[in-house]
Parts: sequence; structure tokens; C-alpha cells
Amino acid sequence: MLLQNVPREESSSCGVGFTVSRQAEASHEIVLDTLHALRCQEHRGACSVDRLSSDGAGLMLDIPFALFGFEAGSVAVATIFAPQDEARAKTAFEVFERTFAVFGLEVCGYREIPTRPAVLGAQARESLPRLSHAFIKRPPFIHSDEAFNALLYKARQMTRTKEREAGIYKEFFFASLSSTTIVYKGLTRGEDLPAFYPDLTDARFVSRFGLFHRRFSTNTKTSWDKAQPFRLIAHNGEINTIEGNRAWAYSREQALGLQVDELLTHAGTSDSGNMNEMVEALTYRSSIPYLGDVLSIMIPPADLPNALHQLWSRAMEPWDGPAFVAYCDDQSIGARLDRNGFRPCRWMMTDERFYLASEAGSFPIDQSLIRDRGTVMAGSGISVSLTTGEVDLHDSSRTIARRGVSVDPRLIPLSATEEEAEASAEPRQHIFGYSSEDVDMMLVPMAAQGKEPIGSMGNTARLAVLSDEPRSVYDFFYQHFAQVTNPPVDYIRERV
Repeated sequence: MLLQNVPREESSSCGVGFTVSRQAEASHEIVLDTLHALRCQEHRGACSVDRLSSDGAGLMLDIPFALFGFEAGSVAVATIFAPQDEARAKTAFEVFERTFAVFGLEVCGYREIPTRPAVLGAQARESLPRLSHAFIKRPPFIHSDEAFNALLYKARQMTRTKEREAGIYKEFFFASLSSTTIVYKGLTRGEDLPAFYPDLTDARFVSRFGLFHRRFSTNTKTSWDKAQPFRLIAHNGEINTIEGNRAWAYSREQALGLQVDELLTHAGTSDSGNMNEMVEALTYRSSIPYLGDVLSIMIPPADLPNALHQLWSRAMEPWDGPAFVAYCDDQSIGARLDRNGFRPCRWMMTDERFYLASEAGSFPIDQSLIRDRGTVMAGSGISVSLTTGEVDLHDSSRTIARRGVSVDPRLIPLSATEEEAEASAEPRQHIFGYSSEDVDMMLVPMAAQGKEPIGSMGNTARLAVLSDEPRSVYDFFYQHFAQVTNPPVDYIRERV
């Protein structure tokens, strides 16, 4: 029934997406349609043996100022997961208020988030944190949402450090902290989220957009903080380069003079969580103006024909892997697909709304109202302005605003040398484990044409530790690696 009138070839894929008003008008209907879409993703999420405790489901929406009794723009709202223990919670909130005060941010009130724990499974209830909204008054010296959110980011990162010094480690978590957006998430099934959070069914809860996520954890133990959306993004996929990305981030942390965990959380966080933290760091610590640009730099296209990507490739390595990332801040909402396009990302548009999801048929749309539809291509993105409703189908590095703009990547090509090589390396290449095939099929194309190395992932040889043959030292060590494709490249093997 949920997928009626949807073409058969458009009825599969994965659990993240959004809808947004093209007139920048807030309504409760958008909240309800986003909840409908979240329910449609249930087959994409995972549950524990009780069939109720899930890997996570959640929404990102506009802050419902009318519901909270505040004038729009007067406060920021923090959604906080805090310790259940009274003494530890008291300490955590004291540290929070004291640290924010250092930045001129006054916590002017709290609200215990209305919940119905009875709808949770046993495992989710056992790990349920204390759920609170904190209201932070906008300082008189702050004149824009961008500046307010940047100050909130600095205060939040410092709060993490101070909480750890007070013995509260990873128990005080900001599910959201913004002057414009708010996140409701938990370890529930998608259909149970509005039952757990009654706020979502209140008619006073209106929003210009709704971003949803239903999680299937593949590389971490599930917990409330790992449910998505995060503060800026919702990620469907795997970051296969995560160990290298984390290592570079830790080096930058030291170079910037930051304390441990102040740029990226060092342990106990998923690859998606770390990706959100790096998106935040580039958004609030750099001069990059738009969130779409940040994602473009972190998830670049396979080809790098423009100077913008060449410039930023010196400062930010790719966060690579099959990934579909939806994002939202105070200016825009959008999505980006990885360079290989292994995550489906479809959109459609009516006169009033724009819809995007990894699962076609997620939204209850009258097909006769659809004016246009398409897919986000590999290595590209799409964005919608929250203030004007304007849809930009161009990749952020190729927008009209960038047309004719000169960017100097400050790269100097090395001149070719006329000296001949002293001798062939062939007699010594076996010492380093290179065969003639490796040289001809991988090294030469990489050096001469800049191609990506492509080869089979299969390896039927014995493990080095069990082998009777002499093996290179590095054969005894292997990188942690996850390869997930969606849709499957090999249906027969991936089905099992």
C-alpha cells in the first residue's frame, strides 16, 4: 500500500532522504510526510532479537519555536543525552552551563523531553539516557544564525573536554545543537518514533523540511548517540578509508593545538559519526561558505578537472567508500553521492515540494503532480535553499556562482628529467613483493596516466602465518576493510 503507483524499477534501495517546501513554508504536514517516509524504510534497518530495539531511527526538522514557547531566532536548542544517575547528571549539567557561560552563552531554561519508554524494547530501555532540551539565549553581539551556530560549536567542543575532566566521558552527548534545526532520534523502529516522542504528532510542530534516517549498523555496537541523523548529516554507507581519515584528523588536531577528542572523537564512534564531526570542523573552523562545498571537498568526484578540488586535495584527503550523505544547516538541505555511485539517490519535484530518498516510493505523492524527476549521479550533489526553495541540480564545484572564478591550486609541476635511469629495477622488485603483472597492470598506469589501481579482491593463498612459502613482512598485516555495494554488484554472493 505504501508503494502504490510506483514503477517497479523504482521500488528498491536504502534508508535516508528528505522533503522540503519549495515556497519555504513550514507546515505540520511536512513532519507527517517525513514520518511516513521513515516507516517505509523499516526493511532497511535492523532490530535486535526483541524486534523492538533497533539500530536507530530519527528525524531532523526545523525547531518548533511555537511548541517550545519561544520567539523564532531568540534561542538555540540543544537536544541532550545525559547520564541517568542523578549525581552524574548534576555534575554534567553544571559543567555544561559553566563552559557555555565562558563563551557568553546563557542557558535560560530546560525542558524534559516528553517520551513513552513503554514502546521501547528491553535493550533500548536499558541504555536509555536522560533526554532533555536546553535553551541557550542568543547573545546580543551575535547577529546571524551562522555566527550563532559557529559559537555554539566552539562551546560544545570545549564542553566535551571539560566533561571528560570532570569524569563524565561519553555520557553527555549533544544529539543536536543549533539555532535552526533539531533532531529527534532513538533506538526505535521507524514506526515507533512518533509514539516514543509525542512532540512529533503535535500540530504546533511545523517545519519547512524533514530529513529522515533508518540505520543498519555494520561496523559498531549500537548505542543512542550513534542513531542518526547527526547534527549536520545523515549517512548511508561505509567509509572504507576511515582509518587513514582518522589518522590525518588526529595529526591536524595536534597541529592546531587542540586537545584530544576536540576535533574528532578518538574511540567508540562510528565512521558516520566521525564524518559528521569533520563536516562540522570544516563548516565552523574554515572559510568554506556552504555545506555543499564541504561535502564536495570531502567526497570529491573521481575526476578532478577543476582547480577548486586540486587546491583542497592538499588539505583534505577523500573520505572514500560507498556513501550517500544527506545534510542540512541553517541555509540549505541537500545530498551528495560518492564517486562510484554505489548508493541509489533519487529525487522528484512538484510545484510545492522537493523529495529525495534512497528508496523510491517513500513519500505519499500523487504521481500526476510530479513536474520532474531524476537521480543524483556519482560524485555529484544537489541542494535546495531553505529560505527561497530554489533547487540547484549542479554540483557545488560547478555552480553558476563559480563560473569564471579563478582558483589557484598553487601546484608547480615537476619538469621531466632527461637523465636515463641507472638500471632496471626488475632484478630487485621481488624483494618488495612486486610481480611483473603488478608493474604492468597497476604501477605503470598509475604513474603514467594517473589511473586508479583496479584488481581482484580475491586471494586464495594461505594466510602468511600458515604458508610454507617465504612471504613479505607486510603480508602478515592487513587493513580493516569493508566492501558493501547497494545495489549489489554480485547478487548471488551478496545475498548470503
